[in-house]
Amino acid sequence: MYTEDLTRAGVRKVLNPTGRQRTYDVRSATREGDTVTVSVLITDLSAKAARCYRFTRPVHDVSGTNSATAVPATSCE
Repeated sequence: MYTEDLTRAGVRKVLNPTGRQRTYDVRSATREGDTVTVSVLITDLSAKAARCYRFTRPVHDVSGTNSATAVPATSCE
């Protein structure tokens, strides 16, 4: 994703481009310094289980890879 798309709406569009899936809920996208952190609640299709993940990515990765780190989170902000 381009840096300017690392917003709540931008991430939501990438995860759910048609707007039909209900399994992703982008809870937040915040930028602090040179890092963007996105919290996403992922729910299974039966809506019986859900898990929050926090994705962190440098805004300007000098290596050019723009890689993200994802970890399970205890809560979604």
